Amino acid sequence: MDGRAALDTKKIDNNIKKLRMYPWFNELYEHEEHHRSFVANIKVRKYLESSIRVSRLLNKEREQKRFIRMFEEVEQVRNK
Repeated sequence: MDGRAALDTKKIDNNIKKLRMYPWFNELYEHEEHHRSFVANIKVRKYLESSIRVSRLLNKEREQKRFIRMFEEVEQVRNK
């Protein structure tokens, strides 16, 4: 163990379940190329582990745009 706390997979899964009720999120989640980031990318998973961040995503369009931008940046790095 290197001292880092493990991510709470159950919490992440529950937050994804909440977000999947929204078309903008579901479109990202179901896209085959993007889906892998939800499962394997630490930055995306850490973001989705936070209930506060997820609450902001549910309530603020600005946060949704930030999340999508972050997600696209992660995808660009992955595809290099």
